[in-house]
Amino acid sequence: MAIVEKIAYVDFSRQILNTEKELPISYDEAFDNIRHNIEFNFSRIEKVVFTIEGRQVNKSLYVIQADADY
Repeated sequence: MAIVEKIAYVDFSRQILNTEKELPISYDEAFDNIRHNIEFNFSRIEKVVFTIEGRQVNKSLYVIQADADY
């Protein structure tokens, strides 16, 4: 995680794409939970931006490319 001004940037590896089968919640719920925890624990954070290997998270894009080789 990197914090620039009041924005937290959280980058995940592509392995997170393979965990949906193991998670009892959806990706959206997981990211919402992470966002909530960051904003709760770091009160000056106003925005959280998630990326996967540097690419901004777009659920439909990553679901389609989950099995792709990089």
